[in-house]
Amino acid sequence: MTKQRNTTSAALATSSASELATTGDAEESAALAELTSFFDDVGNIGLDDVGGEDIKLAVKLWNMKGLDKNGRSYPRDVFFDTISESTSDEIDAVFLLTQKTKRYDEFDNALDKTIVHCESRDRVTGTMRDGATRACKGCPDDGWFKGDDGKPHRKCGEVHNVIGVERLTGKPFAMRFKKTSLKPFRQYVMAHHWGARKTADGKRANVPFFVYAVRLALKMHESGKYALPVLTRGEMLPKKEVLSLADSAQTYLEMVSTLLASADEQSEKHATSDREGTITADDFVE
Repeated sequence: MTKQRNTTSAALATSSASELATTGDAEESAALAELTSFFDDVGNIGLDDVGGEDIKLAVKLWNMKGLDKNGRSYPRDVFFDTISESTSDEIDAVFLLTQKTKRYDEFDNALDKTIVHCESRDRVTGTMRDGATRACKGCPDDGWFKGDDGKPHRKCGEVHNVIGVERLTGKPFAMRFKKTSLKPFRQYVMAHHWGARKTADGKRANVPFFVYAVRLALKMHESGKYALPVLTRGEMLPKKEVLSLADSAQTYLEMVSTLLASADEQSEKHATSDREGTITADDFVE
């Protein structure tokens, strides 16, 4: 068994165990951290045949519609965890990676659910709801058109599918930034990561996601109809933690397609809506 396989298996073991964690598990998480070296060197940890198809990350949603298990309406400005079905006002996290896709969806009031009309993982070919495929280039649903309000609109838009880790518990999660949430996500990336590092030869380079902690919160739009994410850069993490997170990012990158498919399945079970109808040009203004 190679060291690479051991490292990957250990990362998967930590991720799987952490999905059972709650915010009250800080002591257990700390105890597991003390055993990190042992886990890396022990060899067989009993999870060598666990792969991406077995891993199910929690998806963090907001703007929830419908009722919770107690028959009460969800506040729109809280994060909903699809695995624990718990809610939180804020998330102290580290982003690991993002994969950009394209998606045409809209909330159907009659069905009380979000309908995905077409989606493209490679942003080249889209797969429609009936299984038919079509090219993204030149697609009529991907272009801009003038809406009844006189503003430019489009039906299909880019989505940043982010995988991150909650800092307190080590619990991994997936999160989508699309439509109204796309702008604050892009602003955060441009402010703290894209071209934010100066190299020795004076050029600009990117800062990896996992160098900084990030505080995630929500605020209601001035219309009062939907919530927007607020991303605040946290502290720079210690070198040892950054290197460990880099390994985790590579592990998740290798199985990101499977993880996103699972995220799709989980999200479809829960009704959310950050804005009714199409996307306006305002959602893309930086």
